[in-house]
Amino acid sequence: MELSEEAVKRMKEELGRITDPRRQWGYLRHKLIDLLVIGLCSITTRGEGFDEMEEMGRDREEWFQQFLELPHGIPDEDTFRRIFERVNPAELMKCPQNWLGGTSAAGGRQVAIDGKTIRGSGKEGKHQAVHMVSAWVNENNLVLGQLAAEESETTFPRVMK
Repeated sequence: MELSEEAVKRMKEELGRITDPRRQWGYLRHKLIDLLVIGLCSITTRGEGFDEMEEMGRDREEWFQQFLELPHGIPDEDTFRRIFERVNPAELMKCPQNWLGGTSAAGGRQVAIDGKTIRGSGKEGKHQAVHMVSAWVNENNLVLGQLAAEESETTFPRVMK
C-alpha cells in the first residue's frame, strides 16, 4: 500500500495526541511524532521490525522531510524499539481507527475479526495456549488491534465486553 502525503498528514494529526513516554527533562534528539509516523508508515507498508522502520526512514528520508522535522535525521532501530516499547498501547490503537475514519454504507471500510491460537504455545502442558483476537481492515492492509483472550472457543464475547 502506497501512502499519500494527505494520508500521512491525517496520521500525523492523530499521532500528535499520543502522550510522550520519555522523560521531558534533558536532551531529546528525536521528536515523538517523527518516530511514530515513520514507524507506522513502515508497518502499514508491511514492514516487520524496528530495523525495517529505520531502513524505510533512510530510504525515504527526502520524502519524510516534506512533513516531518527530523532535527537529527532518521532515528536508529534501537530508538524505534525504545519508543514503541514505552508508548501507551491504548493510545496508539486509537490512532489508526481515527485515522481511517468512520464507516458508512457508501465507501466505508469493513473490519474483519479473527481469532487464532498461537502455534506452539501451551505445549506439553507446561503453559496455557495463547489465544489472540485481531481486528483487520483489509482495504488498508492494517491491523487495528490485537488482544489476548482467555479461551479459544469463547474469545469473541469476552473481548467485546
